[in-house]
Amino acid sequence: MKRIGLSIYIFILLVLLVVYVKVKIDIYQFENKMQDYLTITKGYKKEDILEIRCELSKLPKYPVYVTFKDEPNNTYTYVYLGSEKGWFQFPLPGNYNPRDFKHLQDSEQY
Repeated sequence: MKRIGLSIYIFILLVLLVVYVKVKIDIYQFENKMQDYLTITKGYKKEDILEIRCELSKLPKYPVYVTFKDEPNNTYTYVYLGSEKGWFQFPLPGNYNPRDFKHLQDSEQY
């Protein structure tokens, strides 16, 4: 009986470890994809970017938050829509003046 309990316990730990590692790998990949998108596609320099941070959430599953050096108080949220559509920048919440933000992107195609 103790062997069965121990086997179940080890199995559950292994499943949790696999899920944790998978999430960490996904986060790492999304952060790298975002950096490539900003530097290669959008023409930013790595020095222009203060922080790229991805996290697991309910919806969207992996939002990526970008902060630029020239706007350290503003964080832009992106989500990857797949290889066909690419990256989508979420609109900023609330009322804002678009002229106050240097890195807003047009989202007309979505």
